[in-house]
Amino acid sequence: MSKLILITGISKGLGYGMTEGFIQQGHTVIGCARSSDAIDKIRQKFSATNDFTSVDVANEQLVKKWALFRTSKIFTARYSN
Repeated sequence: MSKLILITGISKGLGYGMTEGFIQQGHTVIGCARSSDAIDKIRQKFSATNDFTSVDVANEQLVKKWALFRTSKIFTARYSN
């Protein structure tokens, strides 16, 4: 069963590794990283069913806005009548 997974710091290291691994296993990833250039490269590598955004997680307001928008978009699409 495919799952929807949210990951921060997807442009390198553990975040990138988890993103790649989960996508290879057939899951959908919603992820963010600070660098918009890195996000562009990640978008080119992985399918459009995933959702990647440039967000600086050091800014609490930006993180809240990103998380609320992404989760409301998901739940509206999955549970609307």
